[in-house]
Amino acid sequence: MNDCIIMVDDDPEDVVLVKTALKRIGLPVSFLSFPSGELLLDFIVSQTPYSHHESVDEQTNYLVLLDLNMPKMDGRLCLSKLRKTQSFSQLPVVIFSTSDAHEDVKKSYEMGANSYIYKPDNIRELEKIMNSIYHFWLFKKH
Repeated sequence: MNDCIIMVDDDPEDVVLVKTALKRIGLPVSFLSFPSGELLLDFIVSQTPYSHHESVDEQTNYLVLLDLNMPKMDGRLCLSKLRKTQSFSQLPVVIFSTSDAHEDVKKSYEMGANSYIYKPDNIRELEKIMNSIYHFWLFKKH
């Protein structure tokens, strides 16, 4: 089994930070990123390769880190579409946002998010979060 974390975030700095944190702690995961919910859905629903990445396959455990606030299709709409797609309704989705507003947290869970994590402001905290996410959502599936 392979593990893959897919990050959907329009902020390239946040993507680089997560990728760096994963590399620094040496987790055995692949990492894909998409700057919008539309591109994630194109990749996941149609199983069409995005750029040089492989398509979705049944031999890989996927987890989505989803930002809420993005232009065009925000994380809420993306989450809603994922949950309405039968094949991906059980895909673990962790909201990964700078918003700590109670309403955002509540609405995310009501829409089917598996977890809600506030983006930390330093790399050490991010490493701890990525390690926890991996061990809770992916490692146990082996």
